[in-house]
Amino acid sequence: MYTAPEGHEPSHRGSTIGDDPNCGGSGSSLIRGRASAPDGAARAIDLPASGFLIADSTRCADCRVCEMVCSLVHEGRVIPSLARLTVERDAFIDDHANVRVCRQCLGPECLLACPRGAISAHAATGARVVDADLCDGCGACVKACHFGMIHVAPHPRLAFKCDLCDGEPHCVAHCPQQVLSYRRRRPR
Repeated sequence: MYTAPEGHEPSHRGSTIGDDPNCGGSGSSLIRGRASAPDGAARAIDLPASGFLIADSTRCADCRVCEMVCSLVHEGRVIPSLARLTVERDAFIDDHANVRVCRQCLGPECLLACPRGAISAHAATGARVVDADLCDGCGACVKACHFGMIHVAPHPRLAFKCDLCDGEPHCVAHCPQQVLSYRRRRPR
């Protein structure tokens, strides 16, 4: 279990714990840390680990249906740049796309870095979610994420990331190549 020293902000390196193969580490399915609340007071964080997305990029046909569905569900229109996952292709390096998804880290650096306490764990899924009422778009979470899977939208200036669609990810359901899957973490 990670516990930041009393009166100190958490380190943004080396606090990932748990049994998620995408984030590394081993051990507890909970994290306890310290972060600043909007009023400046420290608050304890307990985050249940429930699940995460897995992408098998070798199966990707680069159709980008996942980005379209994600942005449609979250933004009400198709804006792939606002999707909570990304499909990248570099024709000079390889012949297939690279699908990048939020890893729902057990030691969520994005959450720990937020000075306003705008990122928390969804009660039902454990997904790290952004509270638009608290987020001021400062970008501290973006800088903290080692995987580049949280972004700040330009209008309105708010952070956004994968929220696992309440445990039923639409990207998984609509991927024609079955590149994406939703995996539940093993209970302790």
